[in-house]
Amino acid sequence: MPNVCANAAVIQGSRRSPAWLALSLVAALALSACGSVPATVPPSAEPPITAAPSATAETASTLGDALRGAIDIDDIVADLGRLPAIADSNAGTRAVGTSGYEASVTFVADELRRVGFDVELQPVSI
Repeated sequence: MPNVCANAAVIQGSRRSPAWLALSLVAALALSACGSVPATVPPSAEPPITAAPSATAETASTLGDALRGAIDIDDIVADLGRLPAIADSNAGTRAVGTSGYEASVTFVADELRRVGFDVELQPVSI
């Protein structure tokens, strides 16, 4: 049986600052470390998100510059460093069903809330 996370996060929010990208990256890395699922993901019923026809290379470059300026690599590294510390404080693990997993979920959700996202954790049956 594949090892999967026991919670799914529904993340919505205003993008008050581009720092949301860095925190989203940390969240994705943290939650992806919960376990692996070798199964394929079913196709979505919604169409893929694509760039608006009016988007230009200049617009993309401006957005990229803004995001680069808003992301602090030291902050990302510090946040990622919290994950092994959480495991160390919880019998060396963050595996699903353990206190380390719950502490990891709480950490990531709290960080996302701190920058303005609405986060709702939903239990998932395994």
